[in-house]
Amino acid sequence: MGGGGPRVDAVDRGTGWDALVYYARHERRVSDDRVAGDVRLGVTMAHMSASGPIVPLLFGLVLVGCARTSRAPDESDRSYVVTVTPIEVGVGSGLCIAVDLNDPGGVWWWQPGNDCSKRTSGVVPAEQGMVAPGPKAGTADIHFRVQVHRAPNAADPPYVDVRLALKDGRLGSPGRDSWVDTVTRRDLEIPEMWR
Repeated sequence: MGGGGPRVDAVDRGTGWDALVYYARHERRVSDDRVAGDVRLGVTMAHMSASGPIVPLLFGLVLVGCARTSRAPDESDRSYVVTVTPIEVGVGSGLCIAVDLNDPGGVWWWQPGNDCSKRTSGVVPAEQGMVAPGPKAGTADIHFRVQVHRAPNAADPPYVDVRLALKDGRLGSPGRDSWVDTVTRRDLEIPEMWR
């Protein structure tokens, strides 16, 4: 499981189930737990099958292929819609926003440098971030909360609820006339302004 790479077992890589287990563990880089489950299911199918070893072996290979293709996306599969300039959201002089349209909670923010290509704060995962894809590709409603400092007896809550919309390559607040252009990035490695 996990670890620094595939576990190497003394496995006969000849034919049958040993070959299937070796292939799944070493060639496809599937975890031992997933292989054990897939092979157990394949063995069960082999016992149920009267058609010989070919059908169960093919069934097992299909399971291993499914295990590989149903994996969770890793960081290299991600892309982010990022504001080019800060957007006014009721916090300071505006924030830079990044959104992963494939992640229902995929919202991040940071305080800008001269623009959003540099930062003067960390890249912060948004509190209560929510991304709701719109009816057309590349559109979405984005909601999140930003904590703010308020006087202890202030009537307003110690946070700002932010509601934005993405459409036509621009991110903005439907209730305000504040829209900014966006770009797509493969990562959120935003350099600090002073570096």
